[in-house]
Amino acid sequence: MNETLIKACEDRILDCFQICEKAFQTTFPIPTIRFELKGRRAGYARYRENLINLNYDLLIRNPEDFVKRTVGHEAAHLIAYLKFPSLSRPHGQEWASVMRLIQQEPTRCHSYEVSEVAQKSRNKWEYACVCGPNHLLGQAAHKRAQTWQKYTCRKCKQIIKFTGRIWKDS
Repeated sequence: MNETLIKACEDRILDCFQICEKAFQTTFPIPTIRFELKGRRAGYARYRENLINLNYDLLIRNPEDFVKRTVGHEAAHLIAYLKFPSLSRPHGQEWASVMRLIQQEPTRCHSYEVSEVAQKSRNKWEYACVCGPNHLLGQAAHKRAQTWQKYTCRKCKQIIKFTGRIWKDS
């Protein structure tokens, strides 16, 4: 990993937090930063874990813009939640006010080229219910189904279960 870029991300987060601490006259816990995100998403913030996870591949391809915009965007999510826990919506007015405070436009989405980093699988994972093995889920839905999400059949209303069979790309 490029230590200079990692340090730039950490410095940007600290800068955002310091600006907001001064403006709100309070202190905020500094978040954990990870670079484990893959695919099209540039980053996300997890409030309860006080965590920012960033897409290292997009950071490498867009270093200056990523550090300024994406890292600031995710820091603003945590700061807005910490300052306004009962009011804060992901891209609501509290978040937008924090974005302006850190001198950043409150934009929702990035515009990075993702074709090289988003090599999505077209495999399908077969799931079955009482009606039979007639449910095919994509990669993201399969991952969710294996961890926390429960999917039900629209016909019989039963929870579908993974059969162990994968329909590979052809």
